[in-house]
This record gives sequence, structure tokens and C-alpha cells, in this order.
Amino acid sequence: MELIIASFILSIGVLAAVGSFQYITTSVQFSKSRTLSSNLAQEQVEKLKNLSYYTLLVTTSPTADSHVPVITYDPGNYPPQTIIEGGIPFIRETRVDFAYQNGSVISTAPWTSDDTALKQITVYVLWQERAEWKYQQIQNLYANPAAVPLDASASGWVKTPSNVAIPGALVQVIDNPSWYGYADTSGSANYRFSVSPGSYTLQASSDGYYTSTTNGYLSFTSGNATPYNFSLSPISSGTVTGNIYKTDHLVIAAVVATTGSANNIEVIELYNPTTAPINIGTNGGVNNPYIAPITWDHSDNPSPHRLIYVSTYVPVNRYYLITNTYPGAGFTCDPITIFGITTNPDACWKFYSYSHAIEQSDAGGVSIGNSNSYLAGWSGFNWSSWPASRIDSVAWNQGGGGHSAPSDAVEGTAITPLGSPNGMGIGEAIGRMTDPGTISSTYGMGYDSDNNRSNFLDVNPIPGPANNSSTTALPRAGTPATGAIVNMNDLLSNSATCTDTTVNTGTCAAAGGCRVCSFSLVAATGTWTMDISSSGLYAQIQNITVQTNVSTGVPNGATTPTWTAVGNNTVTLINNTTTYAFVSGHVYSNTGAGLYPVKVSDANGRSIGTLVSGAYLLLATTGTISLTANPNDGTMNRAYTTQSRSLATVAGGLYDNQDFTLELAGIIRGYFQTSSNTPLPRRVAVAVKTVGTDTAQAASDNSGYFSLQNLSTGTYIVTPQLDTLETVTPPSATVVLASTGTTNTISTFTITSGIAEITGQVLIAASTQVITTGALIVASPSSIAGSLPPTQSGATGAACNPCYYSVSSDATGNYTLQVRSSTTPYKVYGWYTTISAQTPTVTKSNGGTAYNVTVSTPGQIVSQNFSW
Repeated sequence: MELIIASFILSIGVLAAVGSFQYITTSVQFSKSRTLSSNLAQEQVEKLKNLSYYTLLVTTSPTADSHVPVITYDPGNYPPQTIIEGGIPFIRETRVDFAYQNGSVISTAPWTSDDTALKQITVYVLWQERAEWKYQQIQNLYANPAAVPLDASASGWVKTPSNVAIPGALVQVIDNPSWYGYADTSGSANYRFSVSPGSYTLQASSDGYYTSTTNGYLSFTSGNATPYNFSLSPISSGTVTGNIYKTDHLVIAAVVATTGSANNIEVIELYNPTTAPINIGTNGGVNNPYIAPITWDHSDNPSPHRLIYVSTYVPVNRYYLITNTYPGAGFTCDPITIFGITTNPDACWKFYSYSHAIEQSDAGGVSIGNSNSYLAGWSGFNWSSWPASRIDSVAWNQGGGGHSAPSDAVEGTAITPLGSPNGMGIGEAIGRMTDPGTISSTYGMGYDSDNNRSNFLDVNPIPGPANNSSTTALPRAGTPATGAIVNMNDLLSNSATCTDTTVNTGTCAAAGGCRVCSFSLVAATGTWTMDISSSGLYAQIQNITVQTNVSTGVPNGATTPTWTAVGNNTVTLINNTTTYAFVSGHVYSNTGAGLYPVKVSDANGRSIGTLVSGAYLLLATTGTISLTANPNDGTMNRAYTTQSRSLATVAGGLYDNQDFTLELAGIIRGYFQTSSNTPLPRRVAVAVKTVGTDTAQAASDNSGYFSLQNLSTGTYIVTPQLDTLETVTPPSATVVLASTGTTNTISTFTITSGIAEITGQVLIAASTQVITTGALIVASPSSIAGSLPPTQSGATGAACNPCYYSVSSDATGNYTLQVRSSTTPYKVYGWYTTISAQTPTVTKSNGGTAYNVTVSTPGQIVSQNFSW
């Protein structure tokens, strides 16, 4: 019985042990997978870190694989590898990113960013367990040994004097503008960024505030944050306002249907508000045809009139008198008498009957048009060009339920005269306003908002004698310049647009409102210049003084030009035609401060200097220009660099916010190219001062050029940073930087890549099984005696003698050995280590005999397998 019980107990134990064996085996297998995957990942990290910093390529086209979880890897520089280790298939994927440190946190940066002097290697190894994908991840950092560590930091906050946070304010190191940070959006507006240990000057800036700079140098030490709080004062401001009119065309100033029943004198007065005489009676061709009047009757019938000329021009800011004549006068322009004052007309039209050309006591209209068809008289007038050829027009209703104004002669809404029975009566005139709501004999009748009702007043009786080309009157209004652009060169303002407003007082209220164009902009306190542009016309107002919280109308008695019209001191008349374009903006230093004096040019002979704030407004040529800040034409500010951009412009256009940021000079500039004269991007040059500790490094851009910036005066040795398998001509360059206001260009560095490759597998000859535990492969121009590898690797530069090139095979049994190309065969050896009873044995491949491998040209790949 005891034996039976004992057997039963033992059998239960055996069955339990057998049942648990499966789980023990699985656990061992899982542990084995994790160990092998970790080793494979570490192997790839070590392999990549054996490369030089500059040849460890950053991933530019990351790809997501199809596994779960999804891994993002580099399919180009580091394609996926399938490795069978310990009977388990693994997939190894790799990526490399630029990285930077912010406190204790490591973050990655886009591959398009500048080299951060730190690269992060990430290796993933994937395998399957019970149909489920598992992976191990290892990350490692590779720092640029030539870069200065950024292990100090600047910190603090940016606020106003009243303790109001200024989020987004820029804080940067003046001595090295690439070190900077922004105040965050918290209530404290904190900033923090990394710098190298040393002493620097900080500066804080923000739009709408005066910049602030530390009082001297601050000291930054390794591992510590140096605090500094900034207080930025707001830039005080005021408001600048005004009204803008264009005075760019001839206008009808007055119309009289008849001065009296006895003499039947009809009058049309024109007025020239522009800055140039206007040709009215000489055929100047298609671009300058005749100008002649058209009269309209109440039935919309036009009558173009050929003129008999006494004067063929309307002088600047003067009137032009056109009257009728009749057969009894012999078709001559006879003087007319109004209020006992005789006036000579400047032109008259032929009148073939005693009926009125200008409608009297009825609806009618008068226009002036621009067409060579007038030469043929009304029978040959080209009506297809009307109203495109119309310059100005006025029309009136009969009123009292009578005829309406001729539609082709109306601008906006027609007026209704007061004559009896309405229409234009004897001794009644329609006169254009000098400015909205008024007619003044002192100023020219030039207000033209394209609305007859609000542009003309009915005057009965006629207010005075006729005006002819001897009568001078300055304009104080014109056509509202809707959409005109206003620009000031102050510290705050942006461009303003002139927009329409309506005056509804006095006569304007009775006329349904008078249209004006007004602007208002907030500008920094101080004295500034304003430029106004509209449809190819421009005007400039200088010496505009802006006071804090004060609204200043411009122009005024203190500006240039002045404006002293009583009760109307905020009117700008733009009448200067221009073939130029307006380009405005600021020129800043690399610290964000305005640069003065710096010139800005269009590369076509036109230039202007900046103000103290760095602002400029350039009247530039049209077409495609090369807009250049600080051009190298003999006026260059040598403390800063030059910057250019292409800009397409049209006449009268305003191109605002064309800002430039110029780097400090004291620059060494060079060029990298290949032996085939093509540019080499992202190659690094390092400058080291021969006396002192100043250093700088820069990578070449896509054009192959690099710029070592912000260097103090002295002698520097510039050396390209090469892979050990590259050569360069010249190997270095010595540059004497005599002034921080100069750019020194050194000779071109031509880099020759002599790299070739020997690749293959390492095998156990008897079974052709690959060696997965690694073998050492060494190549040398000369034989390597003995059974062990060389005790020293030798130099790998141009002066090595002998030169040894070595690499270890990976877990897949493959190797890739980079060597210099050479027509002399390399002696290539392999060493494989095995362990028996804890005793290592090193065996030389091929029975100790070297393989002779020739790689004669750069880029050549030669295969050579090894066996033991």
C-alpha cells in the first residue's frame, strides 16, 4: 500500500513537471529573443558611431513599415535588414535625426534645419512571438566633437514697466544671433534658451516696443542658468488723419445756357486742376487727341462741336472759356460782356442758327470728350467710343414733371436748376463746387466725385464775370482718391488705405451727401514722412510731427508742402504722375534693431537711405528689379552684409513690408566643390583663431557656399572637416580678418572622395555556414606578418605608413570595408575568434594567406568572401 501511494505521488509530480516544462521553455525562448534583439540593435548603433559625425547621414525620407506597432525608419541610407540569429528571424530598421537638448529633454529637429551638432540614432529590432510582433528600441546620441557644447542657459521674463507680460518677445544674444528664445504665452512671459559658457550681451525686442539691451556682458557658466528680466517700454503714438483727392483731369467748371435774351451768349467754362497744361486743340495723335464739347438736348441727342481756337492749351490751375458764335459775327470768337466786364473767350463753336446749342428752360447736358473723330464734326463722331472717351459731364432735369436729363450725359444723379420753368433759365448758371458743399471765388472749381447732384450748385443770377485762361485759382479738392495707399516711415504704422466717407452737412446734406476719401493711421511719436500713391499718381508730405494721443491732420502749416486753407487743412492733392513704384520696409540687424544708415537700391540707379528706425521708402524703377539692402557700391555699411531679392513692380504700385535682416560682417566666405566642379552642400568648415580661443563653424548651403560669421579681427586657419577617406585641396586656408566690416573670400576647397569598397561574407568553409559572431577584416597596402592582427591601427589620413583599414562583420555574416581607391592591390586578411573550454583561439583566414584585392577607382565595389 505504501508503494502504491508513493508511486501515485511521484506520478503527479512528474506530470506537473512535464506540464510546466512548456512554459519554462517558452519563457526561455522569450528571454533569448529579447537578448538577441538588444544585441543586434546595439551592434547597429556601434557600427554607425564608428563613422565620422559628418558622414552619419540624417534621414530625409522617413517611411512607416507595415508592422504593428508601426515603426518609422530610413529606407534609403539605412535600408531594413533581415537577420536570422539563434534560429529566430529578426528585422532591423534604423533612422538618424538632428537632435537638440532643452534642459534634460532631448528633442529632434527636421532634417531641413541647420546642423544642431547632435544626431540621434534610433535602431529598432522586430521579431514575432506567437504571431504577435515585438520590438526592441535603442537610441544613442552622436555629438559633433568640433562643436562647442550649449550647456549654459539664459532665462527670465519680458514685461512692460507696469508689469504686463509681452508674449512672443524675442530675446537673443547679440554676439551670436543663432542663440535666441521667445517669451511664452504665460502670464509671466518667460523665456529660456541654451548658450555656450562665456560672456555675452542680450537684447529683447517686440513689435510696438522699444528694444532693451543688457547693461554690458552677462556671464554664463556650464550647467547653470543666468537670469535676466527685461522691461520694454511701449512706443508712444498718435493718430494721423486726412482727406485725399486726385487732380488728374480737366473738368467742366460752369455752364450758362444764356446770359440774356438779347445777346444769346452761351458759356462753358473748363478748369485745369492738374500740374501740367492740357492740350485741347492740337492733334497729338491717338494718345493726345482733340478735346471738344458735346451738348445734349432733352431727347438724348448729342451735338459735337468743332471749335475755333484762340488758345489751344488750358494752363495749369487756370480756366478755359468757350462761347458760342453765330453767322452775324462772321464765325469769330468775339469778346463777351457779363456784369459790364468784357472777357475774351479762349475758343468758340460754330453756330449755324439762332436756336440754342445748350438747352434753355429744359433738360439738357454738356460733356467734354476726347476723340479725333471730332475733326469730322458731329456727322463723323465715333459714338462707339462713348462714354469711354468722356472726360467730364454734367446734366440737368427740366423739373416740375418735365423732361429728364439726357442719360448719356449724367454722372451719378442729375441736378434740377431753379430757373422757370426749371431747366436752365436766362442769366442762370450751374457751377462746380470748389470743395464739398461750397463754391469759392478764391479757389478753383475742381471737386469731382462723379455725381452731378453733389458736385454742382445752381447759381441764379450768374455770380460774376466769366473766367478765361488768364484767371488763376489753386484747387483745394478733386476726385476722391478711393483706395489710395498711405505709408509712413515711422516705427509703428502699417500702410493705410483711403476709404470713402460722406459729408452730410449744409449744401451736401441737401444734395444727398458729398463723397470724400479719408484715412486714419496710428503712428509713432516723432517727425516722419508720408508717401501717398494711387493709380500711378503720388504725393509726399514731409515733417509730419506726431504727438502722443493727439490726432494730427495732414498736411498742415508745419508740413512740407504746407496747407493753410482756412477750415480745410487736412487735404492732400495727388497729381504727380510717376513711372516709378513705391517700395517700403525696414532694414534690421541680426539682433532685430533698425539699421542706420544703410542704403536700399533697385540696382537701376535709384536708392534711398534708412532712417534711424531702419525704415525706408524707395521710389524704384518698374519691371523686375533686384532690391538690395546695403549694396556693395562704395556706400556699403561694412559692419553688415548685403542682402537682395527679386521684386516685380508696376508704375504707381506700393510694395510694403519689404524687410531685410542683415548679419554682422567679419565674415569668412568659402566654397566646397567636387573634383568635377559641382557644388558640395552640407560640408563643414571650421575656423580657429591662431591667437586666442575664437572658433566658428559653418556648413555649405545647396550652392556649395559657406559663411563663417561674427568673427573678431585676427588671423584664422580654416580647415574643412573631412571623412578620413577624403582628400581636399588646399588642406587649409589662412585668413587675416582685418576689420569686422569686411568679408573675406578664401580659395575654393575641392574635395576628392577616394572611397571604394570591399564587400563580402565570412564563412565556415566546410559547411558554407556564415559566421554570425563577427570576424575582423583588415586591408593594407603591404603584407601583415604573424597570426594575430596588427597591434596598432595606424593613421588613416594621407600620412599613414602603412595604412590599415579595418571593419567587423555583422550578425548576418556580411562586411563592408571602405578603403582609398588605389591601383596597387590591397592585402586583405581576416581573423576569426572561437572559444573552446573558455580558451579563445584566433585563426587567420585562408590559411594565413592574404587575398589580393584591387579597387582602382573611387566608388568601385569589389566582392571578396572569407573562409576558415
